[in-house]
Amino acid sequence: MEGIKKNEADAATILPQAEGWAIWRGSKREHIAASLAEAVALLPSRLPVHVALPAQGLVIERLQLPATQPDELAGMVRLQWEKTLPFPPEDVSGDFAVIAQGPKESTVLAVAASRPALEKLCQPLRERAAAMTRLSPFVSHVAAACPADRAVLAVYVELGQIVLAIVENRCAGWVHLFPSCDAARFSAELPQLLLTASLEGVPAVFAEVLVAPEAEACEPALREHCPAPIAPLPLIAPACDAAMDLLPSAWRLQEEQSRTWRRTERRLEVAAVVYLLMMMAGMGHLFLLRRQSRQVEAQLAALRPQLVQIQERQSRSLALAPAIDPHRYTVEMLYLIHHCLPGAEVRLTEFDQTLPQWRIVGEAPTAALAVHYVARLKDDPELKDCQINAGPPQLVAGDRAQFNIFGRP
Repeated sequence: MEGIKKNEADAATILPQAEGWAIWRGSKREHIAASLAEAVALLPSRLPVHVALPAQGLVIERLQLPATQPDELAGMVRLQWEKTLPFPPEDVSGDFAVIAQGPKESTVLAVAASRPALEKLCQPLRERAAAMTRLSPFVSHVAAACPADRAVLAVYVELGQIVLAIVENRCAGWVHLFPSCDAARFSAELPQLLLTASLEGVPAVFAEVLVAPEAEACEPALREHCPAPIAPLPLIAPACDAAMDLLPSAWRLQEEQSRTWRRTERRLEVAAVVYLLMMMAGMGHLFLLRRQSRQVEAQLAALRPQLVQIQERQSRSLALAPAIDPHRYTVEMLYLIHHCLPGAEVRLTEFDQTLPQWRIVGEAPTAALAVHYVARLKDDPELKDCQINAGPPQLVAGDRAQFNIFGRP
């Protein structure tokens, strides 16, 4: 029903053999194990696995249905299973392949299995939590190895049982399983089986008969009842176009949920690693900063005596500035302050100069002249480096305005 993807290089396919199970990786057969459990034990954990199901345990029917659309065919096949299969419909896991199609009807090969039977067969895979991607009938892989555009009869041995399959254009059209590998029983039942297949509309004339090496004992009966030439059946390899899939939907959902959880787990692991690397990088950066801080502190400790000397020199220079800086001589300051007087009516009554600042007290006829005088001091180029502050003029006797001006070099 669903499309099928080619096996990826890192996936495995397990095929039943005449005795045991073969493990294929890509186009190479790697191992043959005596049991499915042993085959699964040889595989890496969580490796995607495609398992081919033996005919034993499968219900294989050739159906003629009055429909051509896939949805209609699926519904009719499901209805047929509900009518004929000896187990509940909810336990049915199956698929079908279209053998031939006419204008209004289709011939299909329907393959079904009960869920308990699949669980028993696949128990080793489920116990190891193997990632089962597909469950296909082994006969589909046998049909894919047959010639195209012709009808052939394939005889092979599958887990100790002879399988007789009529293949039409590389599609299994009719399958019969013998309960043993008894060539005498095969010879006795072959004519009746071929007649039954012919009555069901299966081609009775074969281009050739393909016989597996394990079924060579059946060749005399085949020569007697089948006029077609007999040729060896090629080695059965995994078929990329095995269209049927019997994997239960519940298993597929579990596998999808498991893959989602594994992806989330891997992302969390990556996030944890990134976080750890960031923490290590942060700790390394912090270590470098602390190391640089210690280096700077060591350099400062080495330079501290020089800084102390420089600071002492600056202190001495500041203390001696009034004596050695011409611009700070008392006579020079008095000259500059007197030079800025706006007129003879503004008089200076007191001048005081200390190390941190100088102070002027004076009187002016009006408060406006006092303010004007302060403005001239601030605008004088020679006093631009001084911080000059003055409060509002105070009126004294005779309506004169007294001012106090402070300046800091």
